[in-house]
Amino acid sequence: MGDTEYGFLAKYIAQELEVTTSTLRRWCLDLEHKHNYEFDRNEKNQRIFYKRDLIVLNSLKKFLDKSLKYEDALKAAITEKNDREIVDKTLSVHEEKRDENAFSVNEVREIIDETARRTREEVEKEFRDNLKEMYTFLEDRFHTEFEKREKGILDRLDRISEQKLLEVKQSTDNEQQKSNDELRETISNQIKKMYDDLTDKFSDDALQRDQELLNKIKQYQDEKAKEVAASVEGKQSFWKRLFS
Repeated sequence: MGDTEYGFLAKYIAQELEVTTSTLRRWCLDLEHKHNYEFDRNEKNQRIFYKRDLIVLNSLKKFLDKSLKYEDALKAAITEKNDREIVDKTLSVHEEKRDENAFSVNEVREIIDETARRTREEVEKEFRDNLKEMYTFLEDRFHTEFEKREKGILDRLDRISEQKLLEVKQSTDNEQQKSNDELRETISNQIKKMYDDLTDKFSDDALQRDQELLNKIKQYQDEKAKEVAASVEGKQSFWKRLFS
């Protein structure tokens, strides 16, 4: 008997079964004497009925309502009780085995955590792979665009430099009688003006971000300036020899 299970006296059970107390007493006596069924009793020797007893008595009433003979109904009620106990015992054994094989709460949590960790690692790996692929694509695209822009800028610089070179040469022709110092100053001013013009044309935000390209442009300008200076000095030497 469980400590929390409450028993009832015969009067209440008779009302529940909708029979008289005398009928209930007869059923109980026959179950005890003919089929060795045991009812609990209190200190006054009164029968105390529990849930298991009410189930047996309900079965007996059910069989009697189906017009079974009284003795057959008693046997059927007891047989049903025994079968139910066998089933309950079997289920109890299975339940115990299941409990033995069941995971503990901590084990279940560990399984969930491990699954979550693996899932997170797989998602992170996929994200890193996608990010790497996207970075490679953008890097290739950047280099392609950078090369196109660099070529376009250098082509424009080449055209502008040729124009400035022609202007410097023309200016030098008009000033061929000046002294070497004046001539060099003129060339220096022209080169500085050309550099400033080019810087104004191509010092936009993109070029400011691409320091490498700016360095190439500066180097390119310096080379062009040297070409102009060499050309002018050669021409000045020619005029000097011609008029000396």
